[in-house]
Amino acid sequence: MSPSSAASGRVVLAKALDVLFAFDEKHPELTVQEIAERVEQPKSTVYRYLALLAEKGLLERGSAEHRYRLGLRILELSRLVRQQLSLADLALPVMREIAAASEETVMLAIPEKARVICVEQVESHQSLRVSFARGMTFPFHASSPSKALLAFQEPAFVEQILAGELERYTDRTVTDRERLKEELHEIRANGYCVVWGELASSITGNPAPIAGVSAAIIDPRGYGVASLNICLPSFRLTPECTESLIRLVRDGASRISQLVD
Repeated sequence: MSPSSAASGRVVLAKALDVLFAFDEKHPELTVQEIAERVEQPKSTVYRYLALLAEKGLLERGSAEHRYRLGLRILELSRLVRQQLSLADLALPVMREIAAASEETVMLAIPEKARVICVEQVESHQSLRVSFARGMTFPFHASSPSKALLAFQEPAFVEQILAGELERYTDRTVTDRERLKEELHEIRANGYCVVWGELASSITGNPAPIAGVSAAIIDPRGYGVASLNICLPSFRLTPECTESLIRLVRDGASRISQLVD
């Protein structure tokens, strides 16, 4: 292939991709005229690219005549991308957004047998902050990351955890089984968990207990596969702050849940 032919091919590919990228969340369907305006190309040119993209399954006819939308081939490709990404990979962009908005540490935890394990975090830049080492584990009955997850596990597993030893770590650790059941029911109903001082009575080097605001990441079966957590010194968890963090963590967990197969 000559250099001029290669350059021409790149131009054609770029223009075809421009047509594909004209679609977004706010514009799931577009007319030919709308696409032409968004990519700044003549309709005659757009028609050629639409025909090519439709032939490959990347676009398809929309709900009305002369309207187009993304095709099923896009869905197949997106599934392939998600299969190649770990849950932490999927969650990290959302975690960074929440960390920037809250200015607090954001942590991702997953269930691992009878414990909960930290697999990723985006650390706060504040001088007094909460930090977790990747691989750090938590008991299922204490801490917000754990309770947010336990509330969305299979009933038999929940009963197994509650029937086991419920160690008391601080004077705020809940070890009464009936009270724990009530808390888990409330977490399922509300979709979030707010806990402080259950696992450690203070942050290293400071007497402030650790607080957590957490929500479960749910798979298509309705079970928790991870918890998304905002962790901070308890003195910063004011009522106004709590409401804001709940919104952030619930929205973030919902967004990540949509990516979980």
